[in-house]
Amino acid sequence: MDLLISMSVFVGVGVAVWLLMPAALKGYQKRQEKQLEKITKEMPRTFVREQKKKLLNLYTITPLLVSLIAFVIFKSLLATLGGFVVGIILPTTITKQRLAKRRLKFSQQLVDAMNVISGSLKAGLSLIQSIETLVSEMPAPISEEFGLVLRENQMGIPLEESLYNLKKRMLSDELDLLVTAILVSRETGGDLTQVLSQLCFTIREREKLKNRVRVLCTQGRLQGWIMAFIPTAFGAFIYMQNPHAFDVMLQDKMGQMLLGWAVISQILGIYFIRKLSKVDI
Repeated sequence: MDLLISMSVFVGVGVAVWLLMPAALKGYQKRQEKQLEKITKEMPRTFVREQKKKLLNLYTITPLLVSLIAFVIFKSLLATLGGFVVGIILPTTITKQRLAKRRLKFSQQLVDAMNVISGSLKAGLSLIQSIETLVSEMPAPISEEFGLVLRENQMGIPLEESLYNLKKRMLSDELDLLVTAILVSRETGGDLTQVLSQLCFTIREREKLKNRVRVLCTQGRLQGWIMAFIPTAFGAFIYMQNPHAFDVMLQDKMGQMLLGWAVISQILGIYFIRKLSKVDI
């Protein structure tokens, strides 16, 4: 009788998985394609080029691969689910970091670019010719971005609109100051070279202040990383030494509630520490 019940349950679960698996895979793939669409819309505007098919494979395979690795290492359903979640988040995080890294490099080149434009204007060149000099002398990514400004201008788009498009692409506070200075100078006829010189000084001083604040906040950020690492490493070490040490926490209802509360408290603590150690300038 027990054998019959077990076989019935096994067959029922197998049929359910067989019926639901295509729909689950289709929903999973649709979700990944939707997530990928958000990222690929931003890539062409920032000169980060990847084949969409290649990225889709990355978004689809990574969660399965990470969850498989977690299962092989920990042999736990909870670890497998955690690995699957990490695999979903990982590709998006890496792609956004690439875009953020490009924008950061652009911001770091901006002071040198303003010096090139200022020097070209002092030599008697027009603003368009100064930007052409910048494109020919500066490395990527700033040469690519201002090169796009020139191409848009050659296609008949006003320079003001091209600069506004550049500002929307790069999302840089320093670039906002530069674009505003250029637009105001073109409308009022002021001395753009003097404005750019003062702007370079302002940005340099602002960067010094940001670096100083960043150093002072390093302790708080380091504390957040330590709080994230030590409990996890300690729990993994204890589990490897004695797998039954967490039986009470994993099997007892009260233990599960306490474990869940500990995880939530840990996440909240890390979040608030990193939030308090971040100062916007």
